[in-house]
Formats: sequence, C-alpha cells, structure tokens
Amino acid sequence: MSTSGTYISVKVQEPTSNLIESFIKTHKIPRSEEDFEQPLHVTLIRSKKDGVDLKINPTQLYLAQPGEYRIFVGDGKQRLTFMLNSPQLFDRHNEFIRNHSMVSDYEEFLPHVTIAYDIGSYSWWNLPRFIDPVVLSQEHAAPRNFAYKRKGKVWSLPQINWDLLATRKQLDTKLLL
Repeated sequence: MSTSGTYISVKVQEPTSNLIESFIKTHKIPRSEEDFEQPLHVTLIRSKKDGVDLKINPTQLYLAQPGEYRIFVGDGKQRLTFMLNSPQLFDRHNEFIRNHSMVSDYEEFLPHVTIAYDIGSYSWWNLPRFIDPVVLSQEHAAPRNFAYKRKGKVWSLPQINWDLLATRKQLDTKLLL
C-alpha cells in the first residue's frame, strides 16, 4: 500500500445483495448516483497508517445479522445504514489493528451496510427491519482515499460452499441470540 493509509472493505455477496436491492426498491428508499457507483459493502477499517505485512483474504466468508437502522450525517448528507452483528467482523477489524499496525480513523468500529448515501427527508423510521442474514466476502484493500467505482470494476465471486454457509448461519444465529 501507499503511504496514504489503507482502506479495507468486504463486499456483500449474492443472494444477499439482491435481497437488499429488492428491499430498497420495495420501500422506495431514495438513491443517488453515488449509490450506484459503489457495491454494497462493509468497511473493515480505514487506517491513517499503512498495514504492515498485510494479508488480504478475498475468499474469507463472513456472516452477519442485520440490526437497527442508523443515520450517519456528513457532507450535508444523511446516509441510511443498517448495523451488523458479527463477531467475525469485529475479530477481523481488531486483527488489522493488533497484527498489522493499523490505526482506525474512527474511535469505534460500527460495522454497517450503507443502503442509501443521501436520503434527504425520507421517513426511514417506519421501515420494517431487514432480517435476512448478510453474507460477505471478497476482502479488498486500497489506499485510504479509495472510492469505489462500479463502472469498469469487475468483482469475481469466490466459490461459496453453501452447505458450510448453512452450518455457519445456524451457528452464528445461535451465538447472536
């Protein structure tokens, strides 16, 4: 990585990404051009420091349970997100700090999926909870000032063992209850 710091994210996988997109359309959540430039993802860490001996695992599978909605405000925009409950995501974030000398730009790690980058005056508080487990994979590292661009970016899907996924889903669901 460059001396500008490091950004690491993990992409929401199909079929979860399709379910979220359908949820957005069903509930008429407003979307801007920015929403379509970025794949649905979770930021694992945005670090002021480059990762030392950084090893990205693009085939690692993460599972998360969606939680409450939260609005993040910045740059005059209201970003609609849903929080994620996943010990795996917290462990991976902490591993980057502990084992790779990274320093998070944020005081607290709040794993979430941004479903709209500027909802304006949309009445989000009556949205039903998104309940499907969230499947993530394809870790991606880039310079800290990296911005996703969907156009021209090819994301190759890893081979997912769906039998393993069902087992992990059941296990994680029990752990999160």
